[in-house]
Amino acid sequence: MQSNRFAVVDVGSNTTKLQISEQVDTNFVVLLFKSYDLPLAPQTGIIQAVSVKHCIAALLGILELMEAYHVVQYKVVGTEALRTATNARSVLDEIASATGIHIAVLSQEEEARLTLAAVQIDMRESSLVCINGGGGSTEICWHRPISDDYAVLGLGARNMTDNYLLHVKGYSDTKQIIYLTIKKTLSEIGKSNMSQLGKMVCIGGSIWAAVMLLKRSAPHDFSTINRQNLHVEELEALAKQLIDEPTSFQGNKFAPDSSRMRILPAGILIQTCLARLLGFNEITISTRSISDALVQTFK
Repeated sequence: MQSNRFAVVDVGSNTTKLQISEQVDTNFVVLLFKSYDLPLAPQTGIIQAVSVKHCIAALLGILELMEAYHVVQYKVVGTEALRTATNARSVLDEIASATGIHIAVLSQEEEARLTLAAVQIDMRESSLVCINGGGGSTEICWHRPISDDYAVLGLGARNMTDNYLLHVKGYSDTKQIIYLTIKKTLSEIGKSNMSQLGKMVCIGGSIWAAVMLLKRSAPHDFSTINRQNLHVEELEALAKQLIDEPTSFQGNKFAPDSSRMRILPAGILIQTCLARLLGFNEITISTRSISDALVQTFK
């Protein structure tokens, strides 16, 4: 019997994610989702050799997993780190030589479009704003009945932490820097006066980790947070606690690992500051990702 299993690998700035799905009639059922903490975010514009080495090792392991799951087709895509690094071409060539995998680097607009397509699997509202918060960038889509508009901010949880917040102490100063940086960036790309739409939907590792902390949901209960609503103030209070009382999370079984905890406050505040700037007091969580949109292309 021929296998109808497909895989998508998303090589991001902060994590690499594998999703293996099985087609059942016209739907895709996720069989395996695995996330690898593999920061590729360029330092001084260059992806470091040790990061490439770890990425190659992970991809070789992913190839073995896909074979074990009898995957018949797969796609591997890259995002912000592989869009912006000055040595991206040589990194892509090295990965291809070592693994046989040719990574397709998504453009900023492609990534934003895929974010919207993923969210729309569950939410068919005619008017909404989608936010995809990553480690190296944040994609925004304004979805309206007559047209869609896209923007990508080169601000993610990791590069915001490393480039703007290393010497900043305290919640108030952290929030102010993130707010003003995003406001300035939106103004520079001509998006500061975008009108409010029906709802704001957020996806991405930081917002998912935040919801798990707030709702006390273990990673294996991930699907239970889909389409939940959160007040912006609730997320801001969590960010404040993470910054001003970090030891209060020691031993918390719902907390992510130390690498993600370090960048989590910035990831949360990027989304809450966007909500404030775009006129929202509440956000809706989607557990979809661009992998869910990409797997649909195997039909």
